[in-house]
Amino acid sequence: MNYIINKINLIAKKIFIYENINKNFNYNFIITALNSLFRLIQVYLFTNFFSPSEYALWIVIFSLTSFYFVMDFGINAFLSNHLIKINLDIDRKKFLKFVGLGKLIILLSVVLFLFLFVSFLFIVDLSKIFDLKDNQVNKFIFVSLVMLIGISINSYQGLFFAILRSIERMHEALRINIYVIFLQIILFVCFSFFGNIYLISISLSLPYVIGYILYRIKISEYFNSKEIKISYTKDYKNYYFLFTGSISFLIISLSHSLLNFIPIYILKKNFEDNLLIDFFIYKSFFLIGLQISNIFNHSFSPKINYLFNFDKKNFEIILNKLLNIYFYIFIIFVVISSIFGKYIFYVWTNNTVYFDHYLFYFFTLFLFLRLSWWYFINIYQSLNFVKITGLLYFLFNLFIFVFMEFFIVPENFILTLKVLFGLEILMLFLLLSVYSYYLGKFKFANYIIIIGNVIILPLLYVI
Repeated sequence: MNYIINKINLIAKKIFIYENINKNFNYNFIITALNSLFRLIQVYLFTNFFSPSEYALWIVIFSLTSFYFVMDFGINAFLSNHLIKINLDIDRKKFLKFVGLGKLIILLSVVLFLFLFVSFLFIVDLSKIFDLKDNQVNKFIFVSLVMLIGISINSYQGLFFAILRSIERMHEALRINIYVIFLQIILFVCFSFFGNIYLISISLSLPYVIGYILYRIKISEYFNSKEIKISYTKDYKNYYFLFTGSISFLIISLSHSLLNFIPIYILKKNFEDNLLIDFFIYKSFFLIGLQISNIFNHSFSPKINYLFNFDKKNFEIILNKLLNIYFYIFIIFVVISSIFGKYIFYVWTNNTVYFDHYLFYFFTLFLFLRLSWWYFINIYQSLNFVKITGLLYFLFNLFIFVFMEFFIVPENFILTLKVLFGLEILMLFLLLSVYSYYLGKFKFANYIIIIGNVIILPLLYVI
């Protein structure tokens, strides 16, 4: 038994290099497993207890609420990376000053976005924009507002996550997130049997309140309440620094949401609800591979930041390690899903969505290109290299939306997906264009990614 444990520890050390990465991975793995399980459960329950029109309505609402996560104005991610550079042990006073400034910005941001989103819900013609029936509008508004309240609380507690991450206590923050997700799953399952999306929205929002309380308790172990308070400064350079950095993360978060929302919007507007559901389920399934990669992204990111600033030699080593992990994730996921995909879909959707081999190969290409550019954009975010990255990412997503809305007439479901996926490959090359600006010359592995995507682009239109 000791031999097996020692072997496991040896493998873990070889993969993660640093102990903190290992701890982060363990909790990130549980979170990803729970999120993946939650996705499976949601699809199963919606296909069994809700009508197709109700499920389609939920997909649209859920896609819209992903925009709510920009409420923190990007300050949590940017501030967390910056606090790592300051280092609490070296300059506690400066560390706490930036925490206070961040708290001020996030409170103002949450209030602003609450006002903007609520105004949007009550001013615009929702039935026209989202092709809703008259009896669906009130459901849309109620569910959106409940989700908005929950995510507002989550956005504020994100500041606590940023603080714990910056003092190498990220695993403790992740543990709290596990409790929140677990509670969401329990409530979601219980409320689903009533077939009521009002209750579903409550099941997702209520656990954020519990998470906030747990974060307050954990933070009190390292800081007293007087230290974590709003602070002001007459040095407007600090405000400008935080504002420009956080708004870059905000743009990236907004772009993530826009990228996920565009196909939902286009398919809902131009095709039957069943095709929208098929796309959503296939995409959810294949993005499990991306979720697995995110375990490593989140686990490695604090150390990537630290090594870039203090140990350039090991910085290159850890980037290569992360890229190798990406490659193995893709291979293993594709092999397992090709063998068991048919059975997974049969059980998962209660045989309402079939495992189609054509769509399988099609979405396999999609997963490869999504993992490709996701690798680079996560490195940029880990290092706070987001000003140019965020702008390019947002402009390209805006281009995709305008192009699909005004210049393409979607008549064929598969062809529409090919256009959307093909545009993502072009976005990869756009993000690669800033690599040399941030990190210098391309490495050999970067060329492999480029070649792989050059091959994928024509394959999208051949299969």
